[in-house]
Amino acid sequence: MKVTLSKAQYRAVNALRGMPYDAHMLIMCSQPTKTGGILEGSQKAFDELVTFISEEMAEGMLSASASRTLSALCVKIDPSCASWLGA
Repeated sequence: MKVTLSKAQYRAVNALRGMPYDAHMLIMCSQPTKTGGILEGSQKAFDELVTFISEEMAEGMLSASASRTLSALCVKIDPSCASWLGA
């Protein structure tokens, strides 16, 4: 799977800490671009990333701006999560 990120999404995802291994490697192996970045990896890694972001949001660990930015990223990865993210 391959997902293109905006600059805001790329900054926000790189600021996350404590991710599961596959999600961490997805971010560490990302490709920066002039307009943001590109994540490329397995479905498992993307699922871990979406789960981690949703847990961080539920626990109130993200700023309002990061929550909005990362919610949009989650919907880009998995459109079915839009209903429970409120995006």
